[in-house]
Amino acid sequence: MKTNLGIAQVVDHLMDDSGNTAPTLGQLIAIGQMNHEHHQQLNELFKRLIASQVIASDIVTDNIVYASTPEGGRFFVIDGLGDHTPLGTYRWRPAANLRKKQRMIARIQASLPSTTPLG
Repeated sequence: MKTNLGIAQVVDHLMDDSGNTAPTLGQLIAIGQMNHEHHQQLNELFKRLIASQVIASDIVTDNIVYASTPEGGRFFVIDGLGDHTPLGTYRWRPAANLRKKQRMIARIQASLPSTTPLG
């Protein structure tokens, strides 16, 4: 599949309850749709991401989507694969990878609405 940044591979089409393309976290924030469940699911995503060895390169609000699953709604990260540094810094230095993920997560948390109606 061609994108504005080159060739990409589509693994799955994530959808909402109505069968539409799943909204991004940025879209949910912009239209004021973040609720208590979203916050809980986002915190779970961040915990899984921090606990994993995944090398994430671009975790921002427009690369996180909220999709329906058989178990309920859940956030997913849409990101490129692998370490894009010339020397494989994040692959060979797990502590650097962890710090990078923590910084990306902190930026997202700072962008979240401070008060969200419980839903």
